[in-house]
Amino acid sequence: MVQVVLLAVLLLGLQRADSGDIRLVGGASACDGELQINHLGKWRDVVLREFLLDTASVFCQHLDCGSVVSAYSSVEESRTAVEMTSKCVQSTTQIRECVLPNNVSSNHHINITCSDSVRLRYGSSLCSGSLEVKRNQSWTRVCEEDFDLKDAEVVCRELGCGSPLLLQGTLHGEGFAPVRQMFQCEGHESALRDCPRSSVIQNNCPSGKFVVLSCLDSVRLRYGSSLCSGSLEVKRNQSWTLVCEEDFDLKDAEVVCRELGCGSPLLLQGTLHGEGFAPVRQMFQCEGHESALRDCPRSSVIQSNCPSGKFVVLSCSDPNVECNSSSVREDHIYQSLGRDTEDQEYIELHPQQRSSN
Repeated sequence: MVQVVLLAVLLLGLQRADSGDIRLVGGASACDGELQINHLGKWRDVVLREFLLDTASVFCQHLDCGSVVSAYSSVEESRTAVEMTSKCVQSTTQIRECVLPNNVSSNHHINITCSDSVRLRYGSSLCSGSLEVKRNQSWTRVCEEDFDLKDAEVVCRELGCGSPLLLQGTLHGEGFAPVRQMFQCEGHESALRDCPRSSVIQNNCPSGKFVVLSCLDSVRLRYGSSLCSGSLEVKRNQSWTLVCEEDFDLKDAEVVCRELGCGSPLLLQGTLHGEGFAPVRQMFQCEGHESALRDCPRSSVIQSNCPSGKFVVLSCSDPNVECNSSSVREDHIYQSLGRDTEDQEYIELHPQQRSSN
């Protein structure tokens, strides 16, 4: 047990070793904004070779923030910047040592959003691990008695992941006792801090187990009215991207709805994307019986152009509601062609067509 405690202290020390040398500016909090590093007494923008979401996660840890939610590069006016490599950032405890010798001029600026109150640690991906919440500026694990599936849905959403896949309790070691604070999410909240919670905080955890959570990390629906509707995004090279409507059909939709634990597809349409949100083309060729989109054949060639300029928006039925005439309009599934945003044209796809196509 002593080794476990020493490891925790070491990790905490490494995490905060040089947090004063980096910052995120211009965002809603200290855990959100444009990445800068203090180099030779001046704050400089950062240019990263092979910038990955895993690299952004390291910066979130050094800032004592939660898990990384999003990371992207924006194009603005050119400024003096320092260059670093992702490989160095991910392998060192002193990020300032990763700065390359010569300054550069760059109009690409890295923006990172980290959760400021929740994170998943020691998991196999950015969307899995032991759940920790911040309380009084310290991170603490969560007792399994105080956390349920609705709370898990909120955490997965807050961290930019897909639906919950696994929620379990694991025995904690000495020095890692979870703190009890009952969360009472309804499942629709955008962040755990928005959920009601018990006002009484206790240090005892009857089961002696903390929450371990895994969320889907390869496909998700965002900005919809529920976990089963929204803009379709798939993960590619550790980044989330929208899907071009030309590359996705009803059979693909059936697989995504199944993977997310939802019912049958209700609505599949193409919607014009805004600036900076261009979908990436990669043709999916599902047969409809697969359990996950990653199991489907797909084109090996990935293109950046999307002829229609429209991304996939998908709505699946609630898994607890049977798809019949009372829950789906006229027992039809509608696929929007999205040819005109002011007057969209729809094709009625009857249930018998769905099984034959």
